[in-house]
Amino acid sequence: MAQPTTKKPDLDLNKLAELGQRLSGTFSKYKTDRIVKDEEWLSNLRQFKGIYGEDVIIPPGRSKAFPRLTRAKCVTAKARLMDMLFPAGEKNWAVERSPRPQLGPTEFQAVLARMQQKGVALTRENIDAAIVRFADRRASRMEDVIASQFQAMQYEELVRKVVNSAVIYGTGVMKGPFVEQGVTTEPVQDPMTGQWTLAPVTVFRPVMEFVQVWDFFPDLSANDWNSCDGAFFRHVLTRHEFRQLAKRPDFIAKNIQKWLSDNASGNYQVPFYRNYMKALGFETLPSGTSDRIEIMEYWGYVSGHQLKDIGLIPDGENASSAEVPVNIWVVDNTVIKAVLNPIDGEFKPYHVFTYEQDDTSLLGYGIPTIMEDTQRAINAATRMLLDNASVTTGPIFEVNVDLLTPNGDADELAIRPFKVFTRESAGDGTVPAIRQIPVVNHVPDLMDIVTTMRQFATEETAISQSAVGDVEPSQESLRTSSGISMLMGASMIQIRDTVKNFDRFTKSVVNAM
Repeated sequence: MAQPTTKKPDLDLNKLAELGQRLSGTFSKYKTDRIVKDEEWLSNLRQFKGIYGEDVIIPPGRSKAFPRLTRAKCVTAKARLMDMLFPAGEKNWAVERSPRPQLGPTEFQAVLARMQQKGVALTRENIDAAIVRFADRRASRMEDVIASQFQAMQYEELVRKVVNSAVIYGTGVMKGPFVEQGVTTEPVQDPMTGQWTLAPVTVFRPVMEFVQVWDFFPDLSANDWNSCDGAFFRHVLTRHEFRQLAKRPDFIAKNIQKWLSDNASGNYQVPFYRNYMKALGFETLPSGTSDRIEIMEYWGYVSGHQLKDIGLIPDGENASSAEVPVNIWVVDNTVIKAVLNPIDGEFKPYHVFTYEQDDTSLLGYGIPTIMEDTQRAINAATRMLLDNASVTTGPIFEVNVDLLTPNGDADELAIRPFKVFTRESAGDGTVPAIRQIPVVNHVPDLMDIVTTMRQFATEETAISQSAVGDVEPSQESLRTSSGISMLMGASMIQIRDTVKNFDRFTKSVVNAM
């Protein structure tokens, strides 16, 4: 959770408290706007885990089977996406110069000096060519640096989490890059002795974080991510971790210490979805949550006039009515950090990958939503199939005990091979003492329904059995390698559109780097 440090100005704490109340109200609005998605995500998670919701009522003694076809589709989609996004030995991104590179005065003079050293005539054509070569070299070096930084932060593993979130919930979020300070060693030559030794050197490295969708609260009133007014990120810290923030120069130690003195316990309330997941039995809530502290981190815009009143904008600068990008941390209504956006270009630290875009919301939808009805149909057909099979496995008999003679058998009515029943002579001779009751077996018909629903799921998700190598060996197209290649290529046509969605995510991340 590293953040860039900035020099802390003198702030008006009273005005800052007003800003904290305003942001708390904004967060409440964002949280309310996301409730519909919260319910959808819970349904997706139940479907992925194979757990029925309250809307499905199964009588006692009936089958409760839940075929996890949704999980199979999600796992396949994730594996195929990662295979396509990170091919062995290749990068899925590149840094290239602009068609008409623009240099600053210093770089331009360096280009001219290099041309003069090589004796190249200073003509417009030669200068333009030299600028292009300079920009190509710089882009290549920048690409090498970013690739090294990606490797250090284990970028592929972070992306794997983002893709998994997008496949299940429709949205995957990565946050950053931020700055992390570290120490490394570099060879240094002693000017006196000429000996080379390793000396510690302080370095600053970029770091990125995967953000669970449950902790991400964007402005859902926006039409697209570029026009998004801001977003909140939820942090849940222990009291010790919260107290440690006071030691950082970019946090307001006075407000942190006051909040700790005014609150003997934490303010964290377990979200409804976590209580719901625990009730379903597939999450264990950690103990000691009452001592944890919930902090909301805001990246977005605040009025320039208000920031000047607080003291974030110096008096010497003109405060306009325009919105100014900021980074503010709030616990309850108390602001514990307030800085202007430390990165130029109105930097937004959230990078979002939507599996399939939703025209009604910034947050997309994933495979469980796409095949929800089909999964429900498969569940119902499977339960009927098993219930029907259970009662048709063996014969069902009707026994008239009044016509049978007790013979002292421990289980007189047991049906087994070579069993002999003795019958009383009294009674109607036309009525059998034991007769079989036929029950129609519908297993083949129900299997056809399940098979049809599986085909629907393939069409809805665009993830066929051939995507995981499960194909019929008798298919004519499998007789040649070119046929296999064409079949596999055709099976992934639609998922390539999802890859294009990821390209936008990659562009956002690389630009931020």
